[in-house]
Formats: sequence, structure tokens, C-alpha cells
Amino acid sequence: MSILIHTLLALQSTLGITAISGQIVDANGAAIPHAQVFLEPGLGGMIRDTISGDSGSFSFDDVAPGPVGLFAIAPGFGFEGQHLTIAVADTIPPIQLTLHPAAQIKGTIKDADGNTVQDARITRIGVKGNHKVGVPIAKLRQYGYLEPQSDAQGNFVLDNVPVGSMIDLKIGHASFAQEGVADVPAGTDSLKVVLYPGVLVEGNVVSRANNVAVAQAAILMQNAQPPHDTALARSNLQGRFSIRLKPGVYLYQATGSGMRSPGWERLTVTGERPVEHVRLAVAGTAQIRGNVRDALTSAPIRDVRVSLTTNGAPAAVTRTGPKGDFLFTVGEGENIVRLDGAPGYFPPELQDVKVSVLEGNAVELPGMWLKPLPDYDVVIVDDAGDPVPGALVSVLRPSQFGWHVADEEGKVRLQVQQPPGGGGLLARAEHPNAPQGAVFTLEAQQEQPGTVKLFPFASVFGQIVNKRGRPVSGATVGAFFPGETAEDAVLLWQTTSGPDGMFHWDAVVPGVPQRCAARLDEKAHGESETFNLSPTESKSLGDVEVPGAKSGESLLGTKLDWHNSELLCGTLPLDTPVHSQPLVVFYANQANAVALAETAHAIQRHFAQSDLRVILMTEGDVSCDGGSPVPILRGSARTDATTLVLDRGGVVVLETNGMPPASLLQRLK
Repeated sequence: MSILIHTLLALQSTLGITAISGQIVDANGAAIPHAQVFLEPGLGGMIRDTISGDSGSFSFDDVAPGPVGLFAIAPGFGFEGQHLTIAVADTIPPIQLTLHPAAQIKGTIKDADGNTVQDARITRIGVKGNHKVGVPIAKLRQYGYLEPQSDAQGNFVLDNVPVGSMIDLKIGHASFAQEGVADVPAGTDSLKVVLYPGVLVEGNVVSRANNVAVAQAAILMQNAQPPHDTALARSNLQGRFSIRLKPGVYLYQATGSGMRSPGWERLTVTGERPVEHVRLAVAGTAQIRGNVRDALTSAPIRDVRVSLTTNGAPAAVTRTGPKGDFLFTVGEGENIVRLDGAPGYFPPELQDVKVSVLEGNAVELPGMWLKPLPDYDVVIVDDAGDPVPGALVSVLRPSQFGWHVADEEGKVRLQVQQPPGGGGLLARAEHPNAPQGAVFTLEAQQEQPGTVKLFPFASVFGQIVNKRGRPVSGATVGAFFPGETAEDAVLLWQTTSGPDGMFHWDAVVPGVPQRCAARLDEKAHGESETFNLSPTESKSLGDVEVPGAKSGESLLGTKLDWHNSELLCGTLPLDTPVHSQPLVVFYANQANAVALAETAHAIQRHFAQSDLRVILMTEGDVSCDGGSPVPILRGSARTDATTLVLDRGGVVVLETNGMPPASLLQRLK
């Protein structure tokens, strides 16, 4: 493969530099002029600053691709901000940062023996409001913000935290390992922090070319275990550095002015030795740039994950920008660029590209192409052969969340994000107004739309028991095709055993051989007999034994006090009693909550003729700048179920995963 080499200077004009602009306002939306606004390009980057204008506006030009922390502060207000990941040539919409009145956090720092610790410093805080951003207090001295330090009694005061937020703290001291404290409410006045000596890690940063010491290099030490805290040190004029770390596994890397170590190297701190020694060789940087496009349309593909390995060590991960471009700044040497693929496309035929680069050079890779996954067309008909407008289709393989809705002619076009794998696409169809359904497969090669006929649902019920025959509540019960292993099984449906150990499912597709598997944990599981039901048939599976199982929690038959949870996004109607409408509750993780809100809203729209309400619950903070079509509240699932259905009295009538049966929602109208 030929690689086009250009000088670094020649490529500067096309590096995809981004501008970031926005406005600083207070909680009432009023502009805050003369606020200090800061930009931190990565943990090791140098702080940039500006001052907001009379209208609260600010801007930063020439922002390079990569992670960026954007934060602001003004007299009387605490720090607020947002973490951004900038892609090549990204266009960032104007950002509004809302400042809240300042509060304090007070606490005491001691060692493991209970002795007070003097001169411990709060080096960095994480502010978690509507967004999360790290504020590097240790870098803000030149702007008048000093690191809070503990006094002779170990007491400290942290100013400038916003009222109503949760704060993460990083505490440093020359004689102790860095300590992190998470989720401290602003206003706390009695925080207790304990520091531990840790293990002293000493090292040298040298130039790989001539073994000369490199001063002022930033050394990042990232814990390989969650929550992946990062400690930062800098080399002195002799290229030396020292830092104390708790025992554990770390990844470390050094970056300097125009230099960096090849990639992340591994360090295991056991505590068996009082001092660990490391040596980091840095080299001049080069750049690798590429472009990813659709193989059929030549359109650029954004958000493709691309990873980099340098001299055998993991070095960086990025994503393509709006024009399909990606860019790595690397140390010279052997590099492997890996194209990890993108939703809606087949994996690349050539996944790894080997590239050798020299200091100061830039390498532009040949175009990379991804082939889009095909669409699958199907027509849904009833048992008389008539089209079923509004039929609901959910994709089971590859697993997808949400419904595809048939048009007036019963036609549905199914688009998938991942290749279906062996056996083709597998999906489930439901009638929008009757308890009917089907499970079907489609192959990508077919030229004409497939036809799927719906039949009346059947139902199964049974009881989960332990070896002594006693009922087991809270067991997860799911149906699979016979002969499938747990690793590759397609989940046809899933529910939970109630307080009496009973389970039932009245939306079983007839004519589909299946079996039930029940589990309470990784060690306690059992299976039912195989069954294949006729339309409208109701079958008892009897007792399904789960040896060694102890009852878990089931929410069936209980009221869910979801309305007491903190509202993160969206709005709740104030004129409607809490328990007066049927409700679907989806539990989502922090990363996909906002995306799932659109699907949840589609469900609510589909049942617009009823008063069905849909909400999302998530443990983490979510970005709400664009709003949310359904309420997103803070909360975590109490059982393995990710979906709950509540009746008009607020009582849980179904625990399941993914989409609930449309037939159940119809009955709750």
C-alpha cells in the first residue's frame, strides 16, 4: 500500500481546527458579562482563557481535535462547564453555560492512623450538574485561584463550587498517594478524607533520539481499574519526576512540547517494593490523517471509531468528524491504525493499516471505505391475508431497542446497525390493536419484500421453585429457541417470577418451538420443557426447578414511587395525578438515555389515543441542552428487569427487558 507523505507544514491548513463559542448566563437566563472562561485541551494541555462580553458571549478559535474541558466562573458564582470531544473539522453549536451561586465544601484530612495532614492540596475538582467537567485548580494559579490547602489541624475549605451540584475531589500531597472522593454535595461542611502513603514512583523522561533529559513533560498515570482516575506529574529540569500511587495496575504516558512517548505503557504497583522506577523515552511528534466514506454513495461517515497502536502499545482512540476525517498526533515509529467499524455498516475488509512516521512528517492514508448494511423489507398481513397498517416490528437479531411501524399497506423497512450474523435477520411482529403476532427471519439477498402472517397469541405460565419445591421470587425467566447456548441465544421474551414464584406470558407467538430458562444468579439456573403452542393455547409449564436459588426481589404487584425521583430532563404534567395513567418505565444507562428518549416518545405517540405515559430512569447525569421529549429521572433498576409496566393505580404488572408487548399496553388504555 502506498502512503502519501507530506510535510507537517503543508497539512496545517487542513487540520480541521474548530471554533467554540457560546454565552454565560445565570439560572434566570440573564447574561453574565466579564465572566472568566477557560479551555483545557486534555489533562496535560495548557489552559487557555477569555472574558465574556457585555452580552455574556465568548469564543475560542483554533481548537484542535481531542478532549476539551470548557468551564467558567464569575464573582459570586461557582465553576460550571462541559466536557467536549472535538472531532476533525467539527462544527460545535453555540454552548450556553449556566452559572449558579457559589457554595463551599469544608472538611478534614487525616492519615490512616488518624493523624491530621497539613498542606494537602485540592488539585482538581469534577463539577457534576447538568453536565460534568473537570476543573484543574492546580493550573489556575496564574488566574488568581489557589489550590485549597489543609491547615495544621487538617482542615480545608473549598470555595467556588456551585449550589445544588455534586463534586468530585482529587487531593494531593508529597508524602501520600493521590486520593479521590466522589459525589460530595456542595455545601458539605464535615467531609472526612483519609490519605495513604502509597508507593513512590520515580522516573526519568528522556529524548529517544539522544537520551537527553526532557523538562516540563506531563506524565499521566491512569488507573486501569474503574473509575480510571488519572494522576498527573511533571518532569523537572533534569527530566526527573516522582509521584505516589496506591497499589494497582496503571497505564502511563508522557507528553512534552512537540514530543510524546509512543503509547500507553503498563505499570503494576504491588507495594512489595518501596520505590518503583520507570523510564519514558519521548520522540518528536508526527501526524496521521485519514478519511472514511460510504462505499456506495461516497458520502463521508462520521462517528466511526478509530484506534491507534504505536510501537506495540495502545496510544489513542478517536472518531471521525462530519467530513469523515480523523487525525492522530503520534510519536515517531511504527503505528497501526485500526478502523473499528460504524453502526449501519459491515466491518471493514482491511481493518488494520501499518504506518511508519518520522518526526515532523504527516501521513495521509488512502481513503477508507465501509459497505452499508442492506435494508430488509417485509409486509405484515393478518390471518385473512389483509395488510396490517401500523403493525409493530421489533428486531431480535441483531438485538435492537424500539419498534418499526408498518405503513398503510402493511410494509415495513427494517434497518439494522450491526450485521445479523448466521441465520439472517430475526424479528417479531405484533398487531397494533389485537393480541396477534409472529416471529420471522429475512435474508438480505431477497429481491421482493417478504410476507409475514400474524396469528393469535398463546400463553404460558408456571412457577419457579428451589430444590425443596419452595417458591422463588425475583427469578429472571426468558424464552429461547431449543438447542441455543446462553452465549448465542436470541431472547424471545422475558419476565420475572412474582412474590409467589409464579410467572406468566400471554404474548407467546404460536408455531415457534421454545423453552424457558430461569436464573437468579450465575450459579442458580434451571430450564423448562420445550413447547410449541397453537394459537390461543394456554399451557402450564408446571414447576421449573432452580436448585440452590434463594428468593430475590420482585416488584410485581407493588407500587413504584417513581415520582419521588429527581427530574433530570423533560417535564412532568403538574395537573395530572401521579397514579392515574398507565405507565412504561425504561431504565437506561447514562450514555444512551437521551437517544432512547426518542424511541420512548415514539411509543407514547403510537398510543396517543390513550393516556399512556412513558418515562426514562438513569443513574448518571445526562446532557439536557436539547431537552427531552419524555421525562428522564434519576434512578436505578432494583431488579434485572430494564422495563416496567404500571397500571392506572401505579402497580407494577410486568417486569421485562426491551419492548413490552403491545397487546398489554392496549389492554391498559
